[in-house]
Amino acid sequence: MTYLDRSHVHTDSPVGSAEQLCNAIDRALFPMDATFIRAGSDPEARLRSIPVGRMSIMNFRAYGRTEVTCKRSWKHIRENNFQSYLLWFQRRGAVNSFYNGQKSLVGEDQFMITRSDSTYWATAVKNTLNEHDGIQVVVPSALAYSLCPDIDAFAGRPLPLTSARLKIARNLFLTLCTEVDADEGDAVEGYALAALKSVVESLVAKREDGAAGQSRRLETSHIISYVERHLSDPDLSVGKAAAALRVSRGYIHHILRRSGTSFSDHLWQRRFENAHAKLRDPAFQERTIAEIAFMEGFKSSAHFSRSFKRRYDLSPSELRG
Repeated sequence: MTYLDRSHVHTDSPVGSAEQLCNAIDRALFPMDATFIRAGSDPEARLRSIPVGRMSIMNFRAYGRTEVTCKRSWKHIRENNFQSYLLWFQRRGAVNSFYNGQKSLVGEDQFMITRSDSTYWATAVKNTLNEHDGIQVVVPSALAYSLCPDIDAFAGRPLPLTSARLKIARNLFLTLCTEVDADEGDAVEGYALAALKSVVESLVAKREDGAAGQSRRLETSHIISYVERHLSDPDLSVGKAAAALRVSRGYIHHILRRSGTSFSDHLWQRRFENAHAKLRDPAFQERTIAEIAFMEGFKSSAHFSRSFKRRYDLSPSELRG
């Protein structure tokens, strides 16, 4: 059963344990682990979710001295890898996240876009009134790409809700989640799509305003940056990058050739460099060689070990010593 099937379960309940939180998030979003620490005997968190057409919207609130952390690992991704994007909107408090190797703090009146096929953890941070209130919107990749083919260019970093248009979109998502009955979700999908389009159009407009007069050198950095953000994707290709960046394959080949490399050479060089560094990094000693291989986009640990041996004349296990 795909996560989209499970997301079509309406949830509105207090949360009093890690198990309850995992089950609720599993139904509303996709599988992940959670830690839930509360100081009192009464639940100090509440989660409400609702399917809205092809999307799913969740509102999570925590208060008091409750501490909540969620983590999506490679194990979760391998077991359930339906391609989707998650939009995190923060109303009160913040989210301290670790996504694609980078730490970020998504504060009040900010949002962030993440992918379901990347690992991350997120910790709820409360404001001075001990409140945390966030909205999460799950968007299937096909829908996201149809509205913004290069949505990945905006993923993985906090983005400000600087315009009234973005704030209205966030508030509309919240209204749909908190006011719409479970059996009305499909009927109001148009409103959710309108909110999503407002978010995408605002991001694209802001980028285009700052892109006037961009040099070809900056465009080269876009290609390199795209590759860096998607090294973990085993299906990453020049065609996929070209579609996301809205340029031709030939253009990417031409630009990288001027830099003395090719898309394939650069991709594999970065994957091997990252894997080599992780195998020697004490912070990754608890990770298996297979996990590191999957993190860097290799389709199997056997393929990784053979390729690594050919490249470094040393097996991954030998490098670890």
